[in-house]
Amino acid sequence: MPEKTFSVGHLYSRELDFPDYNGTSAIYLVASAARSGSTLLSTILWETGCLGAPMEYLNLKNSLSAIMDLGDGSIDFYWREIKKRRTSPNGVFGVKMFWNYMENISVASPLIYRELSKEAKIILLDRTDKIGQAISLVRAMQTGAWFSGDEPRDLARFDAAQIEWAIHRNNQEMSAWERMLDRSGIIPFRVNYEQILDDRDSVIAGICLYLGAQLQGNARVVLPVELERQSNSQSEKWRMMLEKRPSSMTSERDGTQ
Repeated sequence: MPEKTFSVGHLYSRELDFPDYNGTSAIYLVASAARSGSTLLSTILWETGCLGAPMEYLNLKNSLSAIMDLGDGSIDFYWREIKKRRTSPNGVFGVKMFWNYMENISVASPLIYRELSKEAKIILLDRTDKIGQAISLVRAMQTGAWFSGDEPRDLARFDAAQIEWAIHRNNQEMSAWERMLDRSGIIPFRVNYEQILDDRDSVIAGICLYLGAQLQGNARVVLPVELERQSNSQSEKWRMMLEKRPSSMTSERDGTQ
């Protein structure tokens, strides 16, 4: 069993690849906005051994070196190579996407964009607690600590305007996903972060049914990363401070917009 580490970057290493898959992959997206539990959901799905290994393969900024190494500078070749390496043996491939990744890939590779926006299945992940989601995003942006175990580079400072901006930003991203779904006619599997925390087994079962995949007990994967919730007393203090302030964004705060 691999030793547990806190480096999420290790999840992109060659040693965690599946055996090369040379067939046609059944592709799905974990589509979400920031701080909605997408890495948690992605690792849960990966650990089944039957639902691919959905990570941020099309975060072009962070994937540049991999595109050069695997694709010889060609993003389309890189994409084919990633699908070969990260498709589970039953033919399922997942990729974790934020809306700005979709915007970037629409320019960098119309071919990949079409595959994702017209042909893939979509797991649409949201978060009911919009304030908690925004606070988590602001804290991560200020400190540079995006995951448990990351060393903070700076202190977190309460900034009501920045939290309100984050609420609006996340809602705009989810609206962009909804518009894409309307255009494409794709029917997504809808799930929220709170459901994952409450009953992950039911979430996995629902996703398997949606994707037409069956779990196999002997296929399970043990990942060398253990994610922990980052919400703490500071998060709750910021929530109380924000809720005491008047706002024109009440509907966005409570998710009823």
